[in-house]
Amino acid sequence: GKRYRPVRANTAGRLPSRVLGLELHVQGDELRFRDPVTGEDLRTHDEDKARGDEQEARADAAEREVARLKQLLVDKGGEGQASQKHRTARAVHPNARSCSLM
Repeated sequence: GKRYRPVRANTAGRLPSRVLGLELHVQGDELRFRDPVTGEDLRTHDEDKARGDEQEARADAAEREVARLKQLLVDKGGEGQASQKHRTARAVHPNARSCSLM
């Protein structure tokens, strides 16, 4: 059968895991996983949740801004259509000073 083999810390004081492809190290009172390729710690559950909440809040803010800008375009588009109708009426009747739009 398989036997337990102790893992020795590397020169940085981390415990490498060939099975996981990660390094373990102590940070404060937590045991953390680090990706040796990127040098970044993997996020904890709490960190991941906080990041998700932050991203959700940013997405909600972006959706509200898009809705605001769409409404602004609709509002401006209505004026633009009236101006276009006015230019069309003047082209048909060049001497017309005003026109009524329906």
